[in-house]
Amino acid sequence: MTPSRHMPTPRLRRFAAELSQLHTAADLGSQQLTRRTRVSPATVHRVINAQVCPQHRTVAALLDAYGTPELQRNAVLALHGMALVEQAELREYPPDLPTQYVTYMRYEAMARSVQNFEAQFVPGLLQTRAYTRAVIQGVRPTLPPESVHHRVEVRTGRQSLLTGDRPLHLAVIMDEAALWRQVGGPLIMGEQLRHLHAAAAQPNITLQVIPYRAGAHAGMTGSFAVLHFVEDAEPDVVYIDGSMETAFFDAETDVQRYAGTFGDLQRVALTPDDSLALIATAAATFEREEVTA
Repeated sequence: MTPSRHMPTPRLRRFAAELSQLHTAADLGSQQLTRRTRVSPATVHRVINAQVCPQHRTVAALLDAYGTPELQRNAVLALHGMALVEQAELREYPPDLPTQYVTYMRYEAMARSVQNFEAQFVPGLLQTRAYTRAVIQGVRPTLPPESVHHRVEVRTGRQSLLTGDRPLHLAVIMDEAALWRQVGGPLIMGEQLRHLHAAAAQPNITLQVIPYRAGAHAGMTGSFAVLHFVEDAEPDVVYIDGSMETAFFDAETDVQRYAGTFGDLQRVALTPDDSLALIATAAATFEREEVTA
């Protein structure tokens, strides 16, 4: 079965926030609103909470009922149109990709910068193709080859965000465990770590490693990403992708909490230069292991 793509994508989330403000300001009772629009209270609730992307006639009816001025009405309708386009683009991805992951890619593509902490793996934006394949096959050993291929291609394609005229600014913190976990064998790990070392030379990428000797730290509960957007009207987002939980948070308190945690991790991590030295050491270790194997 093709998974639903009605996730709170960036444009849908912003459209719903604008409509929710109009809904609150109009202060219409549910029965009165239903009589005016023929839209059920349950549908209105889902629309203003970004749980669905409604049809144009539903949006138009609600805007009429709220008495929305023409200029504001046109702006909301434009946002709705962009949300519809975004939903259509989500359906173009292979249906076997997790909906949450596809939604994350939409956020990532719109972001100005990303703060990413990884506890177990090299971040997806900095992975080699061979490492990506080994990770996916190791984490999801029952995936059919076609699904593995889709995931490898999509993850590799995301890396174009780091180049171009307006590259994504990426701040990465990794636990040292990610350097030494032998994903795919010493050859793949050696290549991956050399690639990681080279990527860190890009001016839009900052890379730090938390060494084992740092002991317990705030990132041990799991990986996360904080996404900051180009448009001021777009609220920042926290994304958590774990074995037990995949979630988005956009409440200001949640964003501040995770951004604060990232700052705490930066302070216990090695400096970027010392991190690169540790990565080079790990790469050389795997390369020697490959030679002697």
